[in-house]
Amino acid sequence: MMGKNWGNKKVDENDYVKLIVIVGVLVLAYFVYSNFVPKNIGGSLSVDVIEISVDCKECVDSSTVVDGLSSLGVGVDDYDTYSSDSAKGKKMIEKYGITRLPALILTSRHISEMGLEGAFDVKDNYAVFNMNVPYVDMDSGEVEGLVRAIEVSPNCENCFSLSSLKGQLEKMGIRFADYRIVGAESVEGLAVIQENKLTFAPALLISKDIDKYDWIVESIKSSLEDRGEYYLLKSPVAPYKDLVSDSVRGVVSITLLNDSSCEDCFDVGELRQAFQQMGVYFVDEKILDVSSVEGKAFVLKYNVTKVPTLVLSKEILDYAQLREVLGSVGTFDDKDQSFVFRKIEDVGEYVEVDL
Repeated sequence: MMGKNWGNKKVDENDYVKLIVIVGVLVLAYFVYSNFVPKNIGGSLSVDVIEISVDCKECVDSSTVVDGLSSLGVGVDDYDTYSSDSAKGKKMIEKYGITRLPALILTSRHISEMGLEGAFDVKDNYAVFNMNVPYVDMDSGEVEGLVRAIEVSPNCENCFSLSSLKGQLEKMGIRFADYRIVGAESVEGLAVIQENKLTFAPALLISKDIDKYDWIVESIKSSLEDRGEYYLLKSPVAPYKDLVSDSVRGVVSITLLNDSSCEDCFDVGELRQAFQQMGVYFVDEKILDVSSVEGKAFVLKYNVTKVPTLVLSKEILDYAQLREVLGSVGTFDDKDQSFVFRKIEDVGEYVEVDL
């Protein structure tokens, strides 16, 4: 019996799953950040802009906010910039109740019609941008919102690297005062592991300065765990090193089951590639034909009814972010917890196996 053609629909969905491991929540946060001005404002409204500058190289550039307004059809009638230590700047700070610098103030009689709530603190006829992080705190004079991070990296050839996450966070607007990578086996690394009670590596510790980016933290809070001075990205990303058992988790064996007599059946190697694109690391691969002695034994062992298909070793369970997805397209063996892909009809052409 032949199944329907799969096309690319499922592959695209599976590729998306890979992103939600870590990056998905960050992309969501970045979407909020980069689209802080609503898109349905209309082109007939305009504002006057007051920028209060401060001597701070690390602080956010307010001009990007104004560029966003212009690109969305909100006109800028007047743009004034005052230094925070000038007489005019001090007057503006007092008048608009500014607590952090640099500051960006939009004034208009129609300010309430622009839907700026959230990114701006909106009043009767003006709005103050409140997502300007890093910033200089008016009370302390200190720069707030510079994040420190420690990546604990194990001596493990196959383990996942978290280093790319730094770039993802920076694209969201997060500024780092320090980002250190320490070896899990080094003296410093062992001290970090003990102090923060880490049970796996690679691990990422992020200072609580990230709380200043409240629109981002709201999206990723469920992925963070309080470890005192730092937040820990609490779910390990496989493959990783289990520091308790001193073993590598998430190294998966894969068995591809084919029927050589079916020339029109889909290439099960495409399924393997989809899992690899989701970040699954394969250390061992076996290809079996259902007509072989070993293939027939495999079919009976896992009650395979449709081929081609694949079976993944129990280590696939180390990929916590994939468990829900896997449960919707296959089953786990009761005895050895191997995963058997069973939604063959959603993939492409197949044949049924006579048990």
